[in-house]
Amino acid sequence: MECFKHAGDVKDLEEAILHFNEVLDHTPPGSAERAVCFANLGSAFSSRFAQSGEVKDIDSAIEQSSEGVSLTPLDSADRPGRLMDLGNSFLSRFKRLGEIKDVDSAIERCREAVNLTPLHSVDRPGYLTNLGNSFLCRFERLGEAKDIDSAIERHQEAVSLAILDNAERPVLLNNLGLALQSRFDRLGKVEDIDLAIERKSEAVRLSPLDSAVRPGHISNLGNSFCLRFKLLGDVKDIDSAIELHHEAVSLIPLDSAERPACLNNLGNSYQMRFERSIDVKDIDFAIEQHLEAVTITPLDSTDQARRLSNLGNSFIDRFELLGEVKDSDSAIEKLREAVNLTPLDSTEISGRLSNLGIAFHSRFERFGEVKDIDAAIERKNEAVILTPLDSADRPRCFHSLGESMLHCFQRFRAVKDFHQGVDALRTSALSLNGRPINRIHSALVWAHIMHVNDLTSAIEAYDHAIGLLPQVVWVGLSAVTQLERLTSRIQSLACDAATCMISLAQSKPDEEQYYLGRAVELLDQGRSVLWSQASSLKQDLRTLQEVDSQLAEDLDCIGKALGRSCFQDSRDMLSETDAQLIRRYATKWDEILCRVQKLPGFDRFLLPPPISKLRQAAAGGPVVIVNSCEFRCDALIIPRHGNLVLVPFSEEKKATIEALISQQKVFALGRSRLGRPWKESIERQIDPLQDLLYQTWSLLGEPIVQRLKDSGVVGSGPSSIRRVWWCLTGLLGFLPIHASLPRPHEAGEQTLGMMDIIVSSYTPTLSALLRSQQHQTPPSFHMLAIGQPNSRDHPPLYCVDAEMKAIHDLLSADQVTFLKGHNASVNAVAAAMPNCTWAHFACHGIQNHEQPMDSGLLMDNNCLLTLSRIAQSSLESAEFAFLSSCESATGSKALSNESVHLAAGLQFVGFRAVIGTMWSVADKDALVIAEQVYEDLFKGGASRATASNAAYALSRAVRYLRDEKKVPFSRWVPFIHFGF
Repeated sequence: MECFKHAGDVKDLEEAILHFNEVLDHTPPGSAERAVCFANLGSAFSSRFAQSGEVKDIDSAIEQSSEGVSLTPLDSADRPGRLMDLGNSFLSRFKRLGEIKDVDSAIERCREAVNLTPLHSVDRPGYLTNLGNSFLCRFERLGEAKDIDSAIERHQEAVSLAILDNAERPVLLNNLGLALQSRFDRLGKVEDIDLAIERKSEAVRLSPLDSAVRPGHISNLGNSFCLRFKLLGDVKDIDSAIELHHEAVSLIPLDSAERPACLNNLGNSYQMRFERSIDVKDIDFAIEQHLEAVTITPLDSTDQARRLSNLGNSFIDRFELLGEVKDSDSAIEKLREAVNLTPLDSTEISGRLSNLGIAFHSRFERFGEVKDIDAAIERKNEAVILTPLDSADRPRCFHSLGESMLHCFQRFRAVKDFHQGVDALRTSALSLNGRPINRIHSALVWAHIMHVNDLTSAIEAYDHAIGLLPQVVWVGLSAVTQLERLTSRIQSLACDAATCMISLAQSKPDEEQYYLGRAVELLDQGRSVLWSQASSLKQDLRTLQEVDSQLAEDLDCIGKALGRSCFQDSRDMLSETDAQLIRRYATKWDEILCRVQKLPGFDRFLLPPPISKLRQAAAGGPVVIVNSCEFRCDALIIPRHGNLVLVPFSEEKKATIEALISQQKVFALGRSRLGRPWKESIERQIDPLQDLLYQTWSLLGEPIVQRLKDSGVVGSGPSSIRRVWWCLTGLLGFLPIHASLPRPHEAGEQTLGMMDIIVSSYTPTLSALLRSQQHQTPPSFHMLAIGQPNSRDHPPLYCVDAEMKAIHDLLSADQVTFLKGHNASVNAVAAAMPNCTWAHFACHGIQNHEQPMDSGLLMDNNCLLTLSRIAQSSLESAEFAFLSSCESATGSKALSNESVHLAAGLQFVGFRAVIGTMWSVADKDALVIAEQVYEDLFKGGASRATASNAAYALSRAVRYLRDEKKVPFSRWVPFIHFGF
């Protein structure tokens, strides 16, 4: 037997069994040695079962071990070990056949063994972990919370008792990780899966390279990475999972009973990656691994149902991608078989029923057979009935049922199907457990359906969906991951919700102002989510400090740590330890926030501001929100005083606006590298922007300006020019409304356009504008001027030196720091920024449309000062920044409601006002604008210059470029102002 344990050769095991039988035959009845013989024989049969998976071996193991225990005196030192062996055999048979009485027997024998074992015994850790495994198996079958708690408690005690060099420590750690993962499966708490990965990683690290259990430990660790990827969406988790599963499969012997599990797990990891990559190679490989796992799994194994279910799910994914009927039929066949093999009292039955329902639903969508939608609804109904109330899978099951019921309603128009579908979606959205991304998707579908059926009922759905955003875009995630979660559907959420409120305002005149105010609140709460959440991490805590200094100190410390990690460069991977620490900080942040909000007077601390607060953003002049979505298009004017003013646009105008945007002229300008200096050949071309400006005026500008005039906010000519802030939602943000103008009269006389009657500024949200207004005046003026005229792969910027000279001529040496050429490195600029109140960047700017946080300014050696690097700063004295560069306020089309561009980033870190560019600009035009702006701002001396005058200075400079220099539209339009 010892030879088998050392080398793992089955022939040694067979010889041991023969030997033990011979010894037993020669041991007389009544001899104390018979107990030893039965125990040894039971252990040998158990080992052979682990190799062969033959049920007769585990039956023999239980029979022999039971006889051995019955012959062992109650006070014998050998009794705990023999009880434990018997308990483990019962557990093995339960895992194979699924009989509840076996796991109950396992718990009974293992518990007795633990109770008989002294606290200081070296055997106690192993016995505790076996008892923990038994509780875990019963939990996974019946789902009772007390069992998983008992399992984790026993495993934790086992690990704490085992000395560091204990050879069994890797097994103890792996088992604890499995129990934590199982609780995560049920409740979905990130701290459980983080701790599971931590414990399993330690188990793998401590496992000897030639250990027979090492492949299993590696595969188990890979499973945990898969589950965390499903929760958080971090690509490096699924990459780690795939790497680990490949290693496990390569190490596991071909005849090992554990090989099917390793293959199944490898297939699962590829299936999960397919859901992200939509690469057919991933799902093909997943099916290949799942098929092999199913083929080599014994038919009577309790694991066969799980493996068939995974295989069926992979077939569904490939069917939905490629549409091949054989995949749909295979999916239904495998999933039906999995359901039939799963006991009704298993915790896994609901998920398998739901997946079978999904397979029927997919086939219905393809072929429209009534029997398929009926079967889908029947299975999904069974699934939700059997899903525990606290299950993390509950939202997914109810969402799936809701979708099928609504498809049925669309086909047969039965009202009861509609109501049941909506109720299922509502239940999913309002679930307390489960992945936030699943719950918000349910809320989105629920809201969309009610929007076209019952506006009042839609309010609850929209409020809940927007309320879930902080959980979806969680502060414990990196900015890159947060942005990835803001899918197009979520991007339109706030805009859709606002139009619901606006429609209600029109239908209920007596409550118009209430609903218009709610529209403003929802637009503010559901847009620029990344910047808003990050801003909350560096909130002014002085008032809280006076009430509870410890809470304020904790929030400040955690907020700074979360802020730094949020904007970590995407190329700088956090270690596993650091990443888990950040998530613990995020959980702690949420807990402290709840405590603060229970303090008197702090009930709205860090909650979204109400309309009464948001209206204060219009203190310096009206804010005009222009919102468009699939339902309608409107402008909302927020004046300094008086009622909110609605400017609705007709369906016809809405369609024309959408067509204007879809032409993508402005996107083409934003992408093209027109460069600096502007080529003369381009100047001679017909200006592509002219018609866009005319149409923007006709569709949006003119009706809004007319309402502003009617309300007395603006006058009728240049002498009465007033300040207005624009807040444009979605793709409207790519329209240069600030430069819109009417078509000339037939005689060629140009009438006044937007720039002639309004000084325009932009703001991503009202909250962002409020933050820029609330900045305290810095103690003294100091400018940082960065000039980078030469960058590889980009045309030289000949006018940068002239820009630097213009600043030099206006300021004294102690008022400005210049960083030019080689001195303008990324690190040097980042280090100098906290010491300035004003900043000027004359260099190439790049908007990265695929990874917007990697947008940036080109510094020395062609290195980018990225948006993520900028956002790590916190500049308490910052006032004004001038981005004399291309594409510094372009943003990402895919994230049009998030304002992910350099100008917004500089606002976030503290600059009250920022001048940026919507697309590429000409080198010589940037020089003219910079000269004009600074001559205007510094005409009273630098000490009297204020950021609040920057918008006026830019307006005059752009009109000078337009009227005096007579440049084409495309050259003066892109310069815009953000902030106060």
